[in-house]
Amino acid sequence: DTKLVLQMPRGNLETLHPRALVLSAVRRHLGNLQFVTALDIMRRHRVNMNLMHDYRPHVFLSNARLFVEQVDDVSRINLFLSDLRDEDVTVTMYPSCSTRQAVASSGETSAAVGGKTARVGDELRGAMLAVGERRFLHSILLTHIKRPVPELEAVLAHIKRLRDSGDLTPSAVTDAIKFVLYSVDVNQLYDVALGMYDLDLVLMVAEKSQKDPKEYVPFLNSLRYMTAFDKYTIDMHLRRYSKALANISECDDKFDTAFELITKHALHQQALRLYSEAQDHAKRIAESFGHRLAEEKKHGEAALVLCKYQLYVQALPCLVKSVNWRQAMVVARKLGYDSAAVVQLASNLSDVLVAHRRHSEAVQVLVDYTENHDAAIGIALDGHLWEEAHRLMYRHDQESLVSEELQPSLLQACHIHAGSLETHRSTFSTRTARLAVVREEKLKMRQERLDMGLPLDGPDADLYSDASSLASRTTASSSGSNRSKQTARTAKNRRKAERKKHRLREGSAHEEEALIESLAEIIVTVDALRDDIAAMLRVLCLLDEDTEAKKLQALFTDVLKLFMGKMSEIWRPSTASTEATGADAGQSQVPALGPNATAADFVNQHMQRTSADSLPVVGVAAPTFSSDLTTWRLGILDE
Repeated sequence: DTKLVLQMPRGNLETLHPRALVLSAVRRHLGNLQFVTALDIMRRHRVNMNLMHDYRPHVFLSNARLFVEQVDDVSRINLFLSDLRDEDVTVTMYPSCSTRQAVASSGETSAAVGGKTARVGDELRGAMLAVGERRFLHSILLTHIKRPVPELEAVLAHIKRLRDSGDLTPSAVTDAIKFVLYSVDVNQLYDVALGMYDLDLVLMVAEKSQKDPKEYVPFLNSLRYMTAFDKYTIDMHLRRYSKALANISECDDKFDTAFELITKHALHQQALRLYSEAQDHAKRIAESFGHRLAEEKKHGEAALVLCKYQLYVQALPCLVKSVNWRQAMVVARKLGYDSAAVVQLASNLSDVLVAHRRHSEAVQVLVDYTENHDAAIGIALDGHLWEEAHRLMYRHDQESLVSEELQPSLLQACHIHAGSLETHRSTFSTRTARLAVVREEKLKMRQERLDMGLPLDGPDADLYSDASSLASRTTASSSGSNRSKQTARTAKNRRKAERKKHRLREGSAHEEEALIESLAEIIVTVDALRDDIAAMLRVLCLLDEDTEAKKLQALFTDVLKLFMGKMSEIWRPSTASTEATGADAGQSQVPALGPNATAADFVNQHMQRTSADSLPVVGVAAPTFSSDLTTWRLGILDE
């Protein structure tokens, strides 16, 4: 019993039902699988019905049929179902009823339980179908409604199935629809019934709504034969365009209407599947699809669609715009282009390829499909394809071009590369030296902070490279921090602040990071020249320009060696990796402080923190850089 009788000072008696006793009784009855008793107590004392499941979820779900048989009352089951929500009430409302207190105390239990309502509804629906479908019809329908997305079509399909089988009388069908309308908007249910193409259901739902019969009766009368076109009309009314297309495709004389629907709502892919056997219709759809893809700048896909349906005339411009020159020449062959048209197409394609910096392919197009060898040689020279240009000159008996065009262009490119390498070397050396100065200033600043007892990870700890005094740095940091909070409120200002972070401005807070990024960019740029310089060296040797070749090879080698020598200096190993290396070698790099640490340990750690290796490592990844010089160097040029 949950009663507690109290005698007041005047002698009158008061009867209470303390929540603790109520919950204790509920737990006891649920533990004994006495669901109906527990349900009565919970209803009488307004205990949340979710506790019925949440107390022991697996036990409840495995005994769903027992719950239905014990309760055996539609209104009580509906009360339980209506109270369900995706939440664990043993976490939020009744923690004393939780059987997972150890987990809950650690904060690992979440109040949200995804899919709980649907899971309980499915189990109870299966149990009610087994016990008595007609008796628990309203509760079965409620299990479909009580889902994250109500299954209204399943609700009406269930009613329709029982009506068609004769298990439900007309009055029972009306009662079922009335019950559903307690939980569902009538207009929404009307649209669902209409989408099922069952006019009897539609009329039954419409009669329960506030709609004027003049609004829906004429419309429904026009659909009384329920042909494919009538279904299309319903789907268009409900804005279900994909289903509308499927229905209208069954009407052979309505292709113009279907085509308008396809183009307006971009249903080309579905339409091509539906009209796969009607080649004329499929070609018209494919042409429209290709045009739409081309408007979206998807020229490659547009060309594929058009070629698949033999629309080669429309596909060719898309192939040119997508720079698919190989397939373009195939299509030209299928279209029966004559020699002049093929030459013109090849010339246009070569221009497009050059514009996309694909000089090698542009040369191949001209060589394979035209007789314009001069243009091919010119493109090869412009694209620094020295060996290909050399080959073409001899292939087409134009040896004079070697001295007239190839050699001057090659020497000019050699001098340009040499000048660029000199610039990169000078810039690299200057910024490497500046990086060392910045790190030295940061180290001094770090030492000052340690001497003054300031934390190393304070609000201005990243301003070590400022050349001003400690006081001015602290002031600038605090004011800069306030300004950054104000200006970083919008995405635009945050992007602007990020760009400023990587600017090479002497004395800026992030100068070290900006320097390392610029050095990495220089290394990547120079390293990308290996293949170009290797080909240049080979052709220089063939043209007896050994002196220029030696100078270029020596300069490029010096620059690469400079990079290799500075890599470990620019990208210092992190403190963590240093400690790990020391531990593997049996050497303790940083004293492990703890209850057994001595004064000497603290002093040693303090001294190590003031070393350059303990400076924070800037998070800029080192570029991939090969130290192998044999892949491009020519040994015959070594002295």
